[in-house]
Amino acid sequence: MLIKVCGMRNAENVKDVCSLGVNFIGLIFYEKSPRYVEANGINPTDTESIKNASAKRVGVFVNADISYIESRIKQYNLNCVQLHGNESANFCRQLRQSPEMDGKMILKAINISDINDIKKCADYENLIDMFVFDTKSKMGGGSGQQFDWNVLDCYNGNIPYLLSGGISPEDAWRVSAFVNSHNRCAGIDLNSRFETSPALKNINTLQQFITEL
Repeated sequence: MLIKVCGMRNAENVKDVCSLGVNFIGLIFYEKSPRYVEANGINPTDTESIKNASAKRVGVFVNADISYIESRIKQYNLNCVQLHGNESANFCRQLRQSPEMDGKMILKAINISDINDIKKCADYENLIDMFVFDTKSKMGGGSGQQFDWNVLDCYNGNIPYLLSGGISPEDAWRVSAFVNSHNRCAGIDLNSRFETSPALKNINTLQQFITEL
């Protein structure tokens, strides 16, 4: 099971999270997010530490220009790009053609409220590497709210996905059962329910959750 911990920016906290053996850390490059990586400006020391993290680094972007995405790929040594806005299939195709994307994964977030939202997935077949199924909200992500996971029973695409949206420390048994019964679910995306404050993760809570998984 792949584990992604999203919404990080503190270098020491990133190091501690990586020590738990997670597969991905998410860095949010969206100014309206309370977890915006560069909220306090760019700290070269933190940036250097983050870009050398042992987990794969996922840059999360919301309707950003390709040139901005490219700049952050270089600056933070990103391994993956997660598109969390209204990016079209054609945008994904254009991004894939960027020289900076060579060997890197594209993740596309789909915000879910009902079965109709699953239909959007078909547009991205053969264009991305993984979906992130998150809860539809005005915030766009990091709301701490869950959608009805049963909606994903109707997903029949070929692209694997991460289950996201309000997964809490009490959900280990539900997560395990879900992943075991849905062969396209590659793992989970954890964020706000594991924080002591925005962008600062509770290491003890994460460790206990991962152990229970």
